[in-house]
Amino acid sequence: MLYKVDIIIQAIKENYNDMFVFSDVDIIFCKKVSQDLVSLLGDKDIIFLSNDYRKTTACTGFFICRGNIRTLNLWIECKKRLEYAIVQKIKMHDQDFVNKIIHEKPKIIKFGFLPLDRYYCPRDFLKLENIFPIPENICIYHANWIIKTQNVS
Repeated sequence: MLYKVDIIIQAIKENYNDMFVFSDVDIIFCKKVSQDLVSLLGDKDIIFLSNDYRKTTACTGFFICRGNIRTLNLWIECKKRLEYAIVQKIKMHDQDFVNKIIHEKPKIIKFGFLPLDRYYCPRDFLKLENIFPIPENICIYHANWIIKTQNVS
């Protein structure tokens, strides 16, 4: 997780005054999303996948982000907390800390969430054979929470 946060901080610095998309490797792209993401970002600093149906918990597995001082401060704070957690053997990760920071200090950053109907992130464990058919309007599908199934030949 620390390496992931370092990569995000580096991306913010390399894209200062611009924007970039961060994507975990388990994101399935179903459509071209660049123009949609830019439009959805609007005047916000960062917009996340939602990790719950009420759009209160950010998923750090996919987001569009502006390179600016606010996003840099968010991720530097996340890194400090993550480093402390590692030393203290506290089992928390970047997503936990980002959510704590944006809820503790709501003015630190202008953030939002991607629309649930087009940017999908499962919110519970799923067996591979139980995944719903991906609707045509889906732009991305975050294939996390997927439980390995037995290989049937």
